[in-house]
Amino acid sequence: MKIAIKRLTAPAGWWNGSDFTTSPQPVWYEANNNTTPEPDQFVYVLPAGVTTYMTDSGHQNVNYLLAPWAYDNAQNSEYGPAGNAGRRGRYGGGSGHGL
Repeated sequence: MKIAIKRLTAPAGWWNGSDFTTSPQPVWYEANNNTTPEPDQFVYVLPAGVTTYMTDSGHQNVNYLLAPWAYDNAQNSEYGPAGNAGRRGRYGGGSGHGL
């Protein structure tokens, strides 16, 4: 399971580890996935940098999207063939969780 974070409010862009860029491609970060409980659950702790950015008074009233990209142990991806994480055409638009 991987997660990408996108700022939806202009200037929109994907979190790159230090700020939001205007890159059209997601930057994916590994999430901890536990397949033992049902339903399947994953945990992702927002990095300190993105938390600081989002809570800054200059970035209030801004919409963000947590975009998931899941794959199984055989590397079969949720969106398209294995190995295509980050390609915009492979990301299932309309998926994710708004913040």
